[in-house]
Amino acid sequence: MSFNAGATMSMIWVVLPVVVLVPATMLAFAIAMLADAWARPSALWERAGRSDRRWWLIALAVSVIPIGWATSVVYFRRVRPGLIHATAIQ
Repeated sequence: MSFNAGATMSMIWVVLPVVVLVPATMLAFAIAMLADAWARPSALWERAGRSDRRWWLIALAVSVIPIGWATSVVYFRRVRPGLIHATAIQ
C-alpha cells in the first residue's frame, strides 16, 4: 500500500471545513438566539405566553452542546414570531 499525499491533502480540504464550520455555525445560531431573547423585555415574554428565563437558559446550554442549531431553529420558527406578534399588540 502506498501513501498518496495528494489524496490526503484533498481529504483535509473536505474534512476541515466540516470540522470547523459546522460547530462555528451552531454556536453562531445559539448566540443569535440568546441575543434576540435577551433583547426582549419580560413583559413581552409574558404576553407571548413564554418564559424569558427558560429560553435564556436553553440558549446558554445549547451553545456548548451540538444541538444548538436545532434549538435555535425552534426558537426562530416558533417562539420569536409569538414575541413579534406580542410586540404588535403592545
